[in-house]
Amino acid sequence: MKLVHALIVTIMMSLNAVASQQCQDLFKQKPHEMFKQLLESKSPSQLLRSNAEQYWAWAKLNAENYFKNSVDILTYEGRVVGDPHNKNFGLIPYMKKLIWTVVDADDAGTAPFILDFARYVAAIKAVSDVKTKVLWNSYVAGLSGQEIVAPPIVEKYLNLTFEQYRELEVKKANKFTDGTGLKLLNNGVESSVIQNDNRRHQIKAVFEKAFSQSNWQVLDVGGREKDRGGSKEALRFVALVREDDGRITIFELKEDLGTSVDQFKQQVQDNLLRTLDDYIYSRSESHLGGYDPSYQVVRFKFDGNEREFLLRRKQLYFFDAANSVDTKKEEDEFYQLSIYNAWFMGRLHSGQKASRTYVSAIRHDQNGIIVEGVKQLVKSYLDLLVFELKDAKKRKGKMSSEG
Repeated sequence: MKLVHALIVTIMMSLNAVASQQCQDLFKQKPHEMFKQLLESKSPSQLLRSNAEQYWAWAKLNAENYFKNSVDILTYEGRVVGDPHNKNFGLIPYMKKLIWTVVDADDAGTAPFILDFARYVAAIKAVSDVKTKVLWNSYVAGLSGQEIVAPPIVEKYLNLTFEQYRELEVKKANKFTDGTGLKLLNNGVESSVIQNDNRRHQIKAVFEKAFSQSNWQVLDVGGREKDRGGSKEALRFVALVREDDGRITIFELKEDLGTSVDQFKQQVQDNLLRTLDDYIYSRSESHLGGYDPSYQVVRFKFDGNEREFLLRRKQLYFFDAANSVDTKKEEDEFYQLSIYNAWFMGRLHSGQKASRTYVSAIRHDQNGIIVEGVKQLVKSYLDLLVFELKDAKKRKGKMSSEG
């Protein structure tokens, strides 16, 4: 028994040493230019959510060092969320049903399940010190097919009817119109006027073609939204659409710049379409018939180049505490949401080709080496974010004094 204990202690010490060394090495190898939105980010959480690409590039170089005693865990791959955090899970309406799913899945792809979970843990711990083991237990429950009771903050919205959701959606859309219900406000926040007439007609025609098999009417279109996240460079267009119930909805076209998981492993063609199938089509009752053009991949020529866009409904976000907490109430809500979404990630990872052997490997890890590897990986990555933010602040101050 003493020998086993000594072995475990040795492994843990080794992991800590590796974590420290890897973090130091990364500071030398990876300059701040790798990070998007570094100077604009006010917290590790904001910087993390703007840099899914950087995480997967970092994981490709460093992940094996945190799982040296359980290296096989990195061989269990399948469809992953890519940029999991609490604001990327929620309700969407499709086929007149509400689905709890990934609401912003353009970073999804194929990669090791464990690194997707580690990314989620990092996103949670960048906001609040939720224990990794608590998230792990919930995640494994989802992986194993166990059901859990949704916490009150989630159940409140899971109990919404489609009609209730629709009313909230229409209410939000009204905020972005000029009062007539026929024109976008185009105030430069959610959308801006497309000044070029030909461009405006082109974008309107793209939306109309996407809805051509329905009775939906495109009333107005606007230009690219302001965005602070990792998709800042992507083109976006919005449309005010009257659906067959006579009420209006905001839709958007978001350019697909490729998934962040590409930084870890080259992805298959039509990854975006496969993502829609994973997280929306296959989770609905579309197989029963009917038609809903709300979510689709759209391709058209823009400035002479063929580009791919995701067409989707403008998402409703219900949780003020999704990625920040300022009060005890928000702390409690964040905790509940984090546990539920960890379980839901497990459900998403389960049922895939490699998930059975993945779950088996986790169950055979009696000494907790895998979850310890996750802890150390997350700590190193968060240490890196803190280091980069402090360094950016110094450089910003230096530029100001020199200016």
